[in-house]
Amino acid sequence: MAFDYKSDYYKYRQYFLKVKGVYQRPVAKASLALILTLLTISFFGLFAIKPTITNISKLVKEIKDFRQVNQTLEKKIASLNQAQKTYAEITDNLYYLDWALPKGADFNRFASEINLLIFNNKLVAPSASFGEFELISNEKGEQILKFRLTIAGKFIDIKSFLKDLENLDRIIKIDSVSFNTKTEITDAQVQAIINGEAFWLPSN
Repeated sequence: MAFDYKSDYYKYRQYFLKVKGVYQRPVAKASLALILTLLTISFFGLFAIKPTITNISKLVKEIKDFRQVNQTLEKKIASLNQAQKTYAEITDNLYYLDWALPKGADFNRFASEINLLIFNNKLVAPSASFGEFELISNEKGEQILKFRLTIAGKFIDIKSFLKDLENLDRIIKIDSVSFNTKTEITDAQVQAIINGEAFWLPSN
């Protein structure tokens, strides 16, 4: 079969002219430009815009974290201001704390207070002993002064004494109280033996 190049040339030439005519139309030119623009944007977005967007995302997260930290710091500052205000309000009464838990055994004042309570409640004290200071602190860092009191008198007066002892401005703990109706003290109905502890803080 002979190749009819003239017929084929004419056919392809007509097809090329039609295609060329289509691309020369304004709509086709605009579509082609739009496609090229989108491809260009995609290219630069992949290699240039994407890292920028990533950095922006990181910055937004960091700003959010900084805001949370700032809010936490503002709350702490507010708490410190409130604590300072409260301290200023109670600073004139801090000596009560020193009485309750003195920085040192303060034995003389404690013994004087015990004697005053015994006198006020019309009791007598056949014996009183204060143990040696503990060399080892307890769990709260406090040190202990053990004491043992033997008091005699009316039961109601001993009861009143125990109540006053518990309300003493010094922090103490009553470990045990034992009663005995046998006493050599005149006019004493009952005798009580009290074991307890008084607490204090090291001065340094």
